[in-house]
Formats: sequence, C-alpha cells, structure tokens
Amino acid sequence: MVSTILIELRNEGNELDEANALANLANVYGKGERKKAISLDEQAAQIFEKLGYKHWAAQALGTSGLWLVDIGESVKGIQRIKQSITVLHEIGDRHLEVLAVGQLGEAYMTLNQPQNAISTFDRQLQLAREIGDRHREANALGDKGIMLATAGQ
Repeated sequence: MVSTILIELRNEGNELDEANALANLANVYGKGERKKAISLDEQAAQIFEKLGYKHWAAQALGTSGLWLVDIGESVKGIQRIKQSITVLHEIGDRHLEVLAVGQLGEAYMTLNQPQNAISTFDRQLQLAREIGDRHREANALGDKGIMLATAGQ
C-alpha cells in the first residue's frame, strides 16, 4: 500500500509530497526498524534539498543522524547531525538549529561522551536563550545536568 502511494507520487512528478511521505514513513519505521528509517529519511533529504527545502532536508538529516548513532554508526551519525546544524545556521533558521544542536548533544549522551555532550548542551542553551525558546532552554539545562551527574560533577 505505502509503496504504491510512493510510486504514484513519483509517477505524477509530485516530488514534494513524495519527500513528505518518505519523511513521515521514516518516523513510523524509526520506532523499530532504524535502518529502514535512515534510508527513507536520507531519500527524503535528497528530494527536499533538490527542491530547495533546505530546512526540511536538514531535519531529515538530523533525525537520520540520531538513528545512525543509535545503531552504532556514530561517526556517520554525528556527521549527519553536524551537516544539519550547518545548513540550518546558513539559512538562519535558529529555531530548528537549536533543535539540531540538541540532537547532537543527545548523540554524545548516547555515546557516553559527557564532556562533548556538556559543551554541546551549553551551546544549545546559549542559542535557546538568544531566541527566547524557554522549552529548549529547559531541555538543555536538564540534559546538561544529567551529563554533569554522569561525569561526577
């Protein structure tokens, strides 16, 4: 059923809807089948990028990066998340950038790299305060606290 819909969208030339369907499907697969989710998100990112939707491409890359870290492909995962942050910074999307920086911190948490996580959450905290995002500020403080405790600080 899903593949039929994707084929129809592709045949109709409706690339934006195809990319959105791929990204949404990736979120569904992300609950259990990480490798499939990564593949779908990366396909979506390529289409979004081609169409000029850089912020959506960056979001898909960031999510696939977290999942890559989760399945043990940490170098590739960190690279994807950093790529996402770079794109979001370049296009000036500070709200998504603060989320992506948080994803990077989460990746370092997963890898049990407290010092990298702490410095990344400090960066997220700074960005969140600059844009007045109290929710992300609280997330950064909470995650930093967990990492400080982990590091015995």
